[in-house]
Amino acid sequence: MGEIKFRAWDKKRKVMYAPFDLYWKANQNNPPEDFVNAASATWSPNTIFLQYTGLKDSLVAEEYFDDVIEEDDGTRRVIGDGYSAVLFMDIKTGDIKYFWELKPHKVIGNIHQNPELLETK
Repeated sequence: MGEIKFRAWDKKRKVMYAPFDLYWKANQNNPPEDFVNAASATWSPNTIFLQYTGLKDSLVAEEYFDDVIEEDDGTRRVIGDGYSAVLFMDIKTGDIKYFWELKPHKVIGNIHQNPELLETK
């Protein structure tokens, strides 16, 4: 089973909380600082949880839902949840690809912190 972890976007404060494990093992005595910070945060209806897809880009950066990637040819795609598969939707055309169809790419931001990445030229 892959890693189950999340980031959290606070829409009101415009803050992204670092990745944390949702299921911390009870027998581990010292959880990482990110887990403690996220676990002790007060979540509100303004919080959006963004799950790790289990995938990494060409530079080995973790990919989360709502991240924006850029392929080597300049195509930008938003990572979405297809329920049975992770979807990569072209920002300009809406064309969808699956991870095995992608060209080499890198995460360049996400739709919450970098909404300008959704603008088409």
